[in-house]
Amino acid sequence: MIIYKDLITGDELFSDSFPCTLVEDLYYEVIGKHTTESDDIDESKLGANASAEEASEQLEKNVKSGVNIVLANKLEQCFAISQDEYLQGIFKPYVKKIKKLLEEQEPDKAAAFPERAKQLLGLLKKKLKNEEFDFYQGLSQTNEAMTALLGYKEKDGEEVPYMIFFKDGLTEMKV
Repeated sequence: MIIYKDLITGDELFSDSFPCTLVEDLYYEVIGKHTTESDDIDESKLGANASAEEASEQLEKNVKSGVNIVLANKLEQCFAISQDEYLQGIFKPYVKKIKKLLEEQEPDKAAAFPERAKQLLGLLKKKLKNEEFDFYQGLSQTNEAMTALLGYKEKDGEEVPYMIFFKDGLTEMKV
């Protein structure tokens, strides 16, 4: 399995356990689904049975519903960001930070990065013009980190959630 982490913060963003496609060698499109998770413990799995004589302790159940990619990687939604604020206030400074990191860590990739970033910006502008997105970050929730996009598209007659993660802002960890 490959876990994809944010290049800047090291936050886990997604893994290849989700259906994902590399689009134009610029970004990963990761398909998700709506799900509900619970931290409820099934006592029968532990070999414990409810006693007829004693009332068992009832623990409050913690139930979360949402997109499985978001829940599995503990991504946090960025509230109140317009698409223009995203492009100007978050994406452009993020690209500068990635460029600097690539110059320090991978100079061979750094030379091609400005053109790749320009292509990505063009694709993002088209998507943001035609679709609605929510914005998510990893656990560290810093504006220097990658801000992924969550949108919906038609697939097999059904509207499914998908996320966009920028390839050049990711590191891969094989486990």
